[in-house]
Amino acid sequence: MAVHPEAGNSRKGAICMGRTTPTVRQILESLSSRVTHSPLIDEEERRLSELILNLGRKHSDAILESGIDPEFGLIFFALVEILKNSMVDGEDGRR
Repeated sequence: MAVHPEAGNSRKGAICMGRTTPTVRQILESLSSRVTHSPLIDEEERRLSELILNLGRKHSDAILESGIDPEFGLIFFALVEILKNSMVDGEDGRR
């Protein structure tokens, strides 16, 4: 806990509590904001980027529980979703 000398409390040096580490969802939202507001990305890439981010967001709880890096987790679970969607009637994608 941090002690803030000018906390909005009448006591001097009141203890301030709060989150110091961003959540997985906050990290993914920040990434989304950076990607969608980049001037280097055209409209089609922006749309596809949002699709990928949405696929990864579905697994934010699993990313948090696994303890892996949120950006890696986003990529990993987006790829899992893409593979699941590309499989046809039990085909496992192997040749």
